[in-house]
Amino acid sequence: MTKTGRPTKYTDVMIAKAGDYLDSWDSDDDVVIPSQEGLAVFLGVSLSCVEKWGQDENKQAFLRVLDAIQAKQRLLLVNKGLSGDFNSNIAKLILSKHGYSDKQDLNHTSEDGSMTPKAGIDTSKLSTEALAEIMALHDEQNS
Repeated sequence: MTKTGRPTKYTDVMIAKAGDYLDSWDSDDDVVIPSQEGLAVFLGVSLSCVEKWGQDENKQAFLRVLDAIQAKQRLLLVNKGLSGDFNSNIAKLILSKHGYSDKQDLNHTSEDGSMTPKAGIDTSKLSTEALAEIMALHDEQNS
């Protein structure tokens, strides 16, 4: 039985072109980071096509390109976010997609090994005076 429909665009030439994207993604004058979206535009295919190829176990060469794009993206976001070359809020937002977080751990392990919640205070809504009072109280209790 033969398949009908459009032939796949996934070829050795397309894999080579995907590899070229790793070397040339920053050749434009725009402020960009390597991305699956950028790769899709570079290859002239849809983002859903790139995502499908990345999930296909028979397309390991393409998956390696996607992994390299993600690694370069994380590295650029961290470095340029820290240096101020990228807006820190945007860098933080995109890095959250990579598992980075600025959340505080509100649990701690007690002496018996069980996890118990810490008493948390939303300090973003407190005045400077209130924060100073809390810090002084904390210092008193821990001295």
